[in-house]
Amino acid sequence: MKEKHRIIKNLASLAFGHFLVFTAFDSLSNLQSTVNESGGVGVASQSVIYICFTISSFFLPTYLIKRFGCKKTLLISVFSVCPYVAANMHPTWGTLMPSAVLSGLAFGPLWAARSTYVNELSFQYSKFTKASISVINAWFFGIYSFFHENAEIWGNVLSYFVLKENNNGTEVAVPEETLLQCGVNFCGKSPEIVNPNLTPPSDNQWYTLTGIYLGFIILAGFVIMFSVDPLEESSAEGDNKDERKKTKLSANLLVATLKHMKNRDQLLLIPLSFYCGLADGFYNSDFTKSYIACAWGISRVGHVTICYGVVSAIMDCSSGFLVKWIRRVPVFLLAASSHLMMFITLLLWSPHNDNYTLYFILSGVYGIGASVWWSQIIAFYGVIFKENEEPAFSNFYFWSSLGFSVAYAYSDSLCTSVKIYILIALLVFAIAAYILVEYNNSDKKREMRRNLNTPKVEQLVHVRDNEVTLLP
Repeated sequence: MKEKHRIIKNLASLAFGHFLVFTAFDSLSNLQSTVNESGGVGVASQSVIYICFTISSFFLPTYLIKRFGCKKTLLISVFSVCPYVAANMHPTWGTLMPSAVLSGLAFGPLWAARSTYVNELSFQYSKFTKASISVINAWFFGIYSFFHENAEIWGNVLSYFVLKENNNGTEVAVPEETLLQCGVNFCGKSPEIVNPNLTPPSDNQWYTLTGIYLGFIILAGFVIMFSVDPLEESSAEGDNKDERKKTKLSANLLVATLKHMKNRDQLLLIPLSFYCGLADGFYNSDFTKSYIACAWGISRVGHVTICYGVVSAIMDCSSGFLVKWIRRVPVFLLAASSHLMMFITLLLWSPHNDNYTLYFILSGVYGIGASVWWSQIIAFYGVIFKENEEPAFSNFYFWSSLGFSVAYAYSDSLCTSVKIYILIALLVFAIAAYILVEYNNSDKKREMRRNLNTPKVEQLVHVRDNEVTLLP
């Protein structure tokens, strides 16, 4: 019982640290395309972060986890995010870009280490409870994603209340012809059209907000430092301390990640992994700017995305139970349907500052799918790639971060309508590939059961009087 409590304590502490980090980072990301839109520095810094995330996912996670263990890797990564948050107090190319590189390099090890840690905790807990590893994995990653989505809620609550007095509580009158350039017709800020909704907040408001977020990340580092036990003390890694000290950053570690990409199941999961990042990048940079900020105001970005966080948190609590009772495929199809409905609505809807309800509905509908992707895809990786979990998680974060970087890279180049059509096509293809992975693995399970239920050849042979006969 004590061991079970220790596992839950570690899961909760790690998840709370994650909550603090992404309360700051996700909320700042949602505002980069609007607050730091001068010269495109905001979305450019996000693109740099995810490009570096993509690169680091290839070789840094495996090296750092083997060299330092999961806990120290997490600490190094968390404190490496601090400079980017601090740089937002004076957002220029000279401050944001170097700190964006450091944050991007940190995110590969951060996500891989937390996935490895949570995956190992779920296997340990499964041994004590004798429960299905698939169910425990779905449950643990669901709990972790619940904390992540709460970060979305509380970070956006903060941004809304800090920035909401930008217009002294009055609604800004926006001409109808200006609103017609929002939503699906948004193709970047036009110099001929002045949209007061896109006016950045005051310096004092921005300094206050970024200062709070910086404090959250520093606190997260101390939570992980003092409340999370090293994974090595409770796993087989503890027997390999000398081996870890000898670990070097070599091409062999990169090759391990690349070799895993040749796995058939991994290849089929690449489109869905890429879609996760591309869709979230669209939500953070394009939905927030083209629909919310353009038609309703920058301060409303945090207001609307609170709904996304609430729905995602509810889904995170429910997804583990849904996987248990209706299985994983229907849950994934539900997520795909929610995103498909949202994209079709975005193509048909002309946003306005008097149809408030639809902003929240669309944000919540998107949250249903995003919650499933970020909790259950990772759990799925942990189950089918248990023997190669570190390169598997590195592959997932490589492709998802590549999706993010692509979304931010073309954010100011393509019209919103084109981006939505790309997402719809990719989603349909990705779900078809995922279903094929499920089918392949169900075939493997049936074959294993058939082998277990088939008597051995020796049991079918009966020897009598020097004659060998086969039993019926």
